[in-house]
Amino acid sequence: MPRSFRIAILIAALPVALVVWASVVYAMDRASNGGEVLGPVSVADIELGGLSEEAALQAIVDLETRLGALPVPVVIEGHEFDLLPSEIGFDIDEQALVSQAMEVGRTGGVMDQFRSWFGRFGGQDEHIGLVTGFSTDLLDLILDRWEIETIADPPFEGGIRVDGTEVIARHPHPGTAIDREAAAQSVAAAIVDLERTPITIPTKFVVPTATSEQIDAAVAAAERLISGPVVLTRLIPEARIDFPVGVLADALRTRQEIIDGETVIELFFDDDTLLTFLLPFQNDLEFPAQSAQLVARPDEDISVIPGRNALRIDVAQIAPVVFAAAHSASRSGVLPYFEAEEPEITTEDVLALGVDGLLYRATTFFSCCGDQNNLNRINNIQLIAAEVDNTLVMPGEVFSLNEHVGQRTEETGYRRAGAIIGPKVDCCDHPANIGGGVSQFATTLYNAVFFAGLEDVEHTPHTLFFPRYPEVREATLGWPSPDIKFRNNTEHAILIDTETSDSHVTVRLYGNNGGIEVESRLGERVEETEPFDVYEPNEELPPGEEDVTSEGSPGWTNHVDRIITLPDGTQTVETWWWTYHPFPRIVEVHPCMLPEDHEEYEEMECPSVVPDVVGRKWANALSDIANADLIAVEGEPITDCSLENEGRVLFQDLEAGSLVDAGSSITLRRCLPPSDG
Repeated sequence: MPRSFRIAILIAALPVALVVWASVVYAMDRASNGGEVLGPVSVADIELGGLSEEAALQAIVDLETRLGALPVPVVIEGHEFDLLPSEIGFDIDEQALVSQAMEVGRTGGVMDQFRSWFGRFGGQDEHIGLVTGFSTDLLDLILDRWEIETIADPPFEGGIRVDGTEVIARHPHPGTAIDREAAAQSVAAAIVDLERTPITIPTKFVVPTATSEQIDAAVAAAERLISGPVVLTRLIPEARIDFPVGVLADALRTRQEIIDGETVIELFFDDDTLLTFLLPFQNDLEFPAQSAQLVARPDEDISVIPGRNALRIDVAQIAPVVFAAAHSASRSGVLPYFEAEEPEITTEDVLALGVDGLLYRATTFFSCCGDQNNLNRINNIQLIAAEVDNTLVMPGEVFSLNEHVGQRTEETGYRRAGAIIGPKVDCCDHPANIGGGVSQFATTLYNAVFFAGLEDVEHTPHTLFFPRYPEVREATLGWPSPDIKFRNNTEHAILIDTETSDSHVTVRLYGNNGGIEVESRLGERVEETEPFDVYEPNEELPPGEEDVTSEGSPGWTNHVDRIITLPDGTQTVETWWWTYHPFPRIVEVHPCMLPEDHEEYEEMECPSVVPDVVGRKWANALSDIANADLIAVEGEPITDCSLENEGRVLFQDLEAGSLVDAGSSITLRRCLPPSDG
């Protein structure tokens, strides 16, 4: 092959070899720089080329910090100021800039990316412009301050001022103002200027958009708004609050807006001012959630009082509602509320209880009025009935009267009245006397439970029989026992409704017992027991004498059956036996005559009963005094007396029938008339 031909082939192959070589180098460079900014890429005065994405992001963050702290020199009307970009919310979109930098050399097809990479060797530099922003609102605040410092004749848009309750017009006038639009443009360019070349912000002559006529009209409208107090009310539940004129005047504000090229002056009330006035009354004006209730009506039917969500004042609506009320002829409006938390028991909950109607009504009677003891007894019956009224007993629940009411105490309103103390009824020094009479309510409740067919868990009749109660089918109450307990053995709730007067107490049970029928059958009395004597001390009785204050009555044993008939005709019978103690024979004696087993027995000598010896002959009188275990002392004789009384006792110094200690002296004076000789 000729030499010239070989040279020609080498020359032709050289470009191909160069391309192959460049491709290999490009592939190796790309593989080794997969996570870095490719080539010479800059933002402002920082070079990003060769930096990782994270390092590039940090470099731009540092740039933002540096530019934010670098003041921009500003000139307004010859006055110089420094504007810190950080004070107007200067921000660089770092992520957007890093994304742009990472895309350099990585967009387009393979050849486009190769050309971009190859171009780097020719000194091509990719410069990315800053993506920045700032708050025009913050800038306006600074310009407002500079405007006050630099401009002697600023424009005034007009307005109104309230001095006390007087509305004063402030009419508009033209003047010089900073050109806000031009200022924003100048600042936007200056904050990315690394040289910080001073900028001059222009001013312009501004003519207010509002007119004096509009201001005068606003004054008239404002005067109407505060011409009197505003009253906001709610009917059910009842609530009311009055906003005085002074509060309305303090809260009155104006706002001017340009809408469709026209100035609109808007009057409104400031929320914070009105709410500051409202706050001390808010608790009294708001209403907690109210649970739904079952209520027994006078006709013995059942009504459901619907529940209500809690009502809270809608504070966001106070200012608009007050404003509307101030425009009205009545200067009144509806207090705004919103519904908050639901009640513990909703209307749906109550309806689901299944309380359909009256199961049984039980009533017992007592004597009206009378002495304080009886009045106290009536008070106790009425008080315990009120505490049980409107009680719900859920299916399967056991109701305990003692657990529901608690111990009867004078602090809770109960008074001392008669109660069974030992073998008899007594009043009023025993703790059991506090709440005396509540057993009448217990008996009434028990009879309602009995005839409603509810399960008897616990009850105890009285130890003594009282004719005002049904025999055996009655109950007593003490603390902490005896108690009355019953289980709601139905599938529905039971409502206990009570009613009292000065002469009766009634208990009604409402629910649904499945339609059962209940009968009561009293047995025959057996095992009768006679009364026994109970002695009571009476210091006024002479020793040896007795005063029977009560003849007593016998006791006995009996039973009562409860016959429950189910809707299908089947019956169940429950039986309760009880033994009544006899009412004792109450015998009063002098304390010295009490038997030794009496709780008040004290060993003592019985006193003497002073006999009446006036008119008795002297010897007989001395005998009577001696028999009474007394000592006769003869006093000065009485001479001014008739002969027919001669020798008779005409005076004794101790009152006849009085009780004195045995051996006491008694002075006697007898008649000894002077003789005729």
